[in-house]
Amino acid sequence: MFCDPNDKQRRKKYAPSKSKAAETRACLLAFASIWKAKMDRTNDVHISILNRLKSSAAMDGILENNKDAWNVPVNDKQELVALANRYAICTAALCNHFEKETRKLFQSGTFKSNWLKHAVLMSDSLNPRHTWCFSGESYMPVCKQLMFSCLKGRGALASIQKFM
Repeated sequence: MFCDPNDKQRRKKYAPSKSKAAETRACLLAFASIWKAKMDRTNDVHISILNRLKSSAAMDGILENNKDAWNVPVNDKQELVALANRYAICTAALCNHFEKETRKLFQSGTFKSNWLKHAVLMSDSLNPRHTWCFSGESYMPVCKQLMFSCLKGRGALASIQKFM
């Protein structure tokens, strides 16, 4: 939408769109605003991308409003679950669309997408902000450390069972 996909020099002309989680979170509303202004309102892919951006920003807003609480209030949890479901549906639709074009621009079914679903479903018991770190993505190193602690004196299968 912002650059011509047929332009062979586009990788040299435009910077790659990689960023850290905290940077992305800080820019989501701006991205959504720009996308809404530039998108084709009749294109289902563009609509899915806008809904995905808005859902992500709204989820971050709910978690930010409850950042000091150990759990998310029930009414916020219900909204969080609805937003996460909308986010997942949009991601699946985008995956299906771009797979037909043989371009893998979006991923669903990853560890992080599954963790998001579990985290929002359990958010009335434990706030997702307390289970992973947006800014440093420190959740995975912590999981590795926990897994290594389960490995001591065990085989791989027994360690995974203990870890789960």
